[in-house]
Amino acid sequence: MNTRCKPGDIAYITDASPENSAAIGRLVNVVGVCPFNGFPDWQVEFIGVDPFPSFKTKSIDDAYLCPIGGVPVDEEILDEVPA
Repeated sequence: MNTRCKPGDIAYITDASPENSAAIGRLVNVVGVCPFNGFPDWQVEFIGVDPFPSFKTKSIDDAYLCPIGGVPVDEEILDEVPA
């Protein structure tokens, strides 16, 4: 099964149920498969302010996440274009 995210990704939340709408637009770290709901729900950790601090485990369906692409942090980025 193809997924949008994988463990280690940073993603933003594109949709949520009405009771979880405070999460839309927030950034999360994708930790792994949710231990309670199973695949395709991901266990996530919010980056910055957590809109649901009373819940220890947060999960969200893969379809509601959009990974943020870019250069991996561990790759060297050159300021100049080699000639």
